[in-house]
Amino acid sequence: MSLIPETDPTPAAHKLMKVQHLTEKGSGTINEDSYFVSDNNFGVFDGATGLIKYFDANGNTGALIASQTAKEVFEKNQNKPLLISTQEVTAKIREKEEKAEVNLNDKACLWSTTASVVRINEKTIEYLAIGDSPIIFIDKDNNFKTFFVDHDHETVLLWEKLVQEGVRDLKHDKRTMEQLTKNRRETNIIYGVFNGEKEALRFVQTGSLSRENIKHILIFSDGMLIPKEKSDDPEDFKTIVKLFKEGGLQKVKSYVRNLENSDPQCLKYVRFKRHDDLTAIAITL
Repeated sequence: MSLIPETDPTPAAHKLMKVQHLTEKGSGTINEDSYFVSDNNFGVFDGATGLIKYFDANGNTGALIASQTAKEVFEKNQNKPLLISTQEVTAKIREKEEKAEVNLNDKACLWSTTASVVRINEKTIEYLAIGDSPIIFIDKDNNFKTFFVDHDHETVLLWEKLVQEGVRDLKHDKRTMEQLTKNRRETNIIYGVFNGEKEALRFVQTGSLSRENIKHILIFSDGMLIPKEKSDDPEDFKTIVKLFKEGGLQKVKSYVRNLENSDPQCLKYVRFKRHDDLTAIAITL
């Protein structure tokens, strides 16, 4: 946990803010999430590689390159409007894809990243979100408001059906790959992510709200979401808020990982892999 002192010159930090953050690799080889924490700007980015796996000379995947690119741009542009950064992220990801000779005509080949960013000003909170990395604003009465888009619902529905049919290896069932390809080809048509396409900007959620009644802000990658027994169940943000109030981000993370560990074959809580990368930031005002 880090503390931003009252003497911080940033106007937003005119009173004490507490900041918690954590990140943990999932079942993959590397953690493809990225994040940054600064005086009054915070961001979480969850990368996804194209369906043709790419590694650069340093072993970085396209997913990590995309999330790192977004992180670097938003972190650098802390005094610029958030929407300006979205244009730069788009251009830089496209530039890196071109250099790597990615097939830009097939959305399924593109590298992508979600983004959840907040900026704490003296009287307002600016936010920007795209994809399925949630933002939760919790007020002083413990009511909360979320920004989140579930773009994997159709895919999880299929996995649930396959498990009910007796499939025990989702990764090697051809229907899984067909659905994943279909889902990727719907990016910036049905839902948005930063993948180098200008059309992503139509899916960005952004705005501001008064900080007067806000007590906590949570931003995190979807690895922090509570696993569901039924794909049609709503996301359990209520439990996330409750656990956070009881024991901070660590308690939420432990709850999620314990559920996943109780179902190592991914059959009760249907999902593609045992653990997803997990990154979260909590700001208490």
